[in-house]
This record gives sequence, C-alpha cells and structure tokens, in this order.
Amino acid sequence: MKKKHLCLVLTLIFALLLGGCASGETADKYVGDLITSIKKEDPSSLSSFLEQGISDENETYVLQFPDELKDSYLKFLQASFNAVEFEINGAKKIDDERYSVQLTFTPLDIEATTKNTCEKYSPAISSTDLNAEMTKLLEKTTEAVKSSPSYENSTQLTLEVKKSKDGYSLDDEQLQKLFSATMDNIMAPYDSVCEILDAQDYLTSCLNALFKNDVAEYAKHTGEDESSVQSQLESSMYAPPEELSASYTERYSAALKAICNNCQYSVGTPKKQDGLFNYIIDVTVTPNTSFQSAMNELETGTYYSEEEVDRALVELMEKYAAAPTYGAQTTVTVSLNFKTLSAAGAEDSEITSLIDTILPVE
Repeated sequence: MKKKHLCLVLTLIFALLLGGCASGETADKYVGDLITSIKKEDPSSLSSFLEQGISDENETYVLQFPDELKDSYLKFLQASFNAVEFEINGAKKIDDERYSVQLTFTPLDIEATTKNTCEKYSPAISSTDLNAEMTKLLEKTTEAVKSSPSYENSTQLTLEVKKSKDGYSLDDEQLQKLFSATMDNIMAPYDSVCEILDAQDYLTSCLNALFKNDVAEYAKHTGEDESSVQSQLESSMYAPPEELSASYTERYSAALKAICNNCQYSVGTPKKQDGLFNYIIDVTVTPNTSFQSAMNELETGTYYSEEEVDRALVELMEKYAAAPTYGAQTTVTVSLNFKTLSAAGAEDSEITSLIDTILPVE
C-alpha cells in the first residue's frame, strides 16, 4: 500500500515538472530571456524607440534623419542596451492574464558616455553627407559605450507582462517604457553632427536664396512661404534702378539674376562655440566682379541721351552675365548666431561683408 502511495506521489511530481516545461516560462524568466535576446540578437525591437527619437529630431532640424542610417543607429542602441545590467526581482500575479515584473538597473546616460567622443569628432567633420559622417561617429561612440559607459543612479521599473494560451508577452508600450528608462539622451551623437550640418545648410540656403534664386531650403529654415520670399527678392535684390526705362527693366533683372547665379562660394563646416546656436564659419569665396566690370565699362562710354545710357547698361549687364569676371579666391570668416542674424542688414555686419565679397558692387 505504501509503495502505491509513493508511486502516485512521484507520478504527480513528475507530471507537474513536465507541465511547467510544457507551459513555457514564468513571467520573470520571460522578461529575462527577452532582455538577453534584445542584447544579443536582432535589434529590430528597438525600432519603435528609435523612430520616436528620429521624429523629435526631424522636428528640430531642417536636415532629416537619413533612412540608410537607421540600421547603424539600431546597432548603436543595441550596444547601449547591452551595457546595462538588470536584476529581475521576481513576478507577481495581477490576475489570470497579467503579471508584474520588477527590474533593478542603472540607466546608461548616452550623452555623458559619448560627450568626449562627439566633441573630438565635430572638428573633423569634412563633408555635408549626414549619413556618412554619422556612420563614422557611431563606430566611435559604440566603442565609447563598450569601454567607458557613464551611468545614472540605480533605479527600479515595474513592467506588466501579459499571459495568454500562447505564452507571455510584453506589448509595445511596456517595451518602450523599458527602453526609455534604460537609455537616456539616445540621440545625443546625432545631435552633435546634425546641429553643425544644419547650421551649415542654413547659411548656404541664405546665400543660395540671394544669389541662386533658390528659396526652397531657406523657406524650410525660416518657416516662410516660398512665394513670399521670392516676392521679397524680386522687389529688393533683383529690382532694377528706379530711373531705368520701363522697356529695359525685364532685361536688367534677368541679367542681374544671371550674374548672381554665376557667384562662387562654399560654406565650410561650422565650428561650434559656447552658447546656444553659436558658430564660426569660414566661407571660401571667389568674388564675382561682373557687376563692377559692367559699371566701370559704362563709366568710360559717351552717351547723348538717357535712353542710350539705359541701353548700354543693360547690354553690359548681359555681356558680363554671359562672360563673368572674377577676383582672387579668398576666405571670409563669419559668426553665425542670433546677434549676427539680427544685425544682418546693417552695413557693417559680418553677413553684409560676406555678401559684398561674393558680389562686389562698388
């Protein structure tokens, strides 16, 4: 009789053990396995977390996050997540379909971890290719995460795990909650490059609007309507002299636009200074002396009527629009900050000096 009871007990225990294996993991083990898989396997579960960061950046800058950069950034986030150690403090049943699992960990501060690396890399930016520059930087910041991570204070987080007939699961909201609590300032490396290239793009767009009659990018930076910007240029930059005969105004404006379009300049990589939106930028310029050449030649002529002066002026403008003249290449250094922008229209401002160097009129 005792042997029969013993066999029955052993059978029940064995059945329970098999039942535990067949029914899958406990909620806390599920979370632990999930964390391990995110650290070591496919980083795609971090995609939604990255997309939110990208969305915020795309609202901040005119330059948009390159799609081809996403895979590299996901790998960087995976390395960052891997740098965090978790202690799983067990699971508590909420009801038949939900469990709470508490984690203890020390969050990674990505900005602090990568700060020195980003500051060293910024002066080395050599192109306007955001994807290429970021790809190179992410290789360096990934090494920084692995070798010298900087952490915040230890904290705890409770996740809600769902249970169904198919096993345990963590919905996207809980997953984003985990990532947000684990990694802080995830877009800091991107900021360090994009803010510089965005400033470069801004100054380039200003010059292109003035000289190339290309207002699209400038309108994005300023939030102005393209047609409004175009109208302002037509009434100022490309406006003919008031005393010019109406029969020549269209030709004059067309010739002036062509002369402006021949201007040559290249905006260098901004050097970040202390403070918000504060940069020093070298602009390489080959002065377009066509307008000066036209005016100098006009002054040497002899005219017997206002109509002859007007005709000569327009013909000379058209001549130098077709065959521009240039001065020696030079470099103009300008400060780009809120102060210089507010004074951009002043005669002695750095921006005005840059414009006058690109297209001298006196």
